[in-house]
Amino acid sequence: MADLTPPTPSLTPITIGHGPYTIVVDPSLGARIMAFTVNGKNCLTTVGPQIGSTFWPSPQDFWGWPPPPVLDSQPYQVSAVGDTWVFTSEPCPITQIVLAKIIIPAAKGFSIEYRMYNPSDNANAVTFAPWEITRIDGGLTFYKAMGAPLSQSNLAIEAHDNCFWHSYTPAGLEQNLKLFANNSEGWLANVCNGLLLKKSFPQVLPENVAPGEAEIEIYAHGDPESPYIEIEQQGAYAVIAPGDSVCWSVLWQLEEIDTQAHSREDLLAITQRL
Repeated sequence: MADLTPPTPSLTPITIGHGPYTIVVDPSLGARIMAFTVNGKNCLTTVGPQIGSTFWPSPQDFWGWPPPPVLDSQPYQVSAVGDTWVFTSEPCPITQIVLAKIIIPAAKGFSIEYRMYNPSDNANAVTFAPWEITRIDGGLTFYKAMGAPLSQSNLAIEAHDNCFWHSYTPAGLEQNLKLFANNSEGWLANVCNGLLLKKSFPQVLPENVAPGEAEIEIYAHGDPESPYIEIEQQGAYAVIAPGDSVCWSVLWQLEEIDTQAHSREDLLAITQRL
């Protein structure tokens, strides 16, 4: 699976940096991304029932809950060549895939490639979409799309000129809420604690989205004692034959910003310039 150096076990969090940007990965916890920082300021949730950023195969209906431990929370092996790092799971008995997370420095952040591999000794093809789940303390989450959220959405959203905005206020929620949306422009952003996070990804046609899922999903945790929001996106639902793999890349970019000095229109313009 790994096509770089032979992997070796590692249980120590690994910090990858360039310029003012760092990303911290914990191989002992499903190669979870624990921090994404600019000038030492982290945009990810670090305490509570769910932390950091993870990856699940979609649709969720295939595995239910909790997520497959081999992919989400058990140790990964690590290999590196130069500034490219590869974190590789063991074979997952639930989904039959091996997952690799490949992290490379990029402009104002990092490129993260997820590779779902169906081992050649597996007798059957498998069908999944890639799904990245990123937890943030709250703030303002927004994206652009040609069309309103899907009917199964129950998360409050404001729409203006094909841009959709959610301001997270856990104290006002009575339950966990979620938004589902398709036809995006290929990015999803959040502003929280003076940091603007933008995730860019390949656009997906609605007919290629996993059953019961969406290209963009926003989950708002309803417990004011454990507040966080998940900004999520998914790739195309595809068949993976034995011996084949599917690759999907997401560009993470981060910028410090004075949220009090900028309107929503300013935030949108800054995001689209990244």
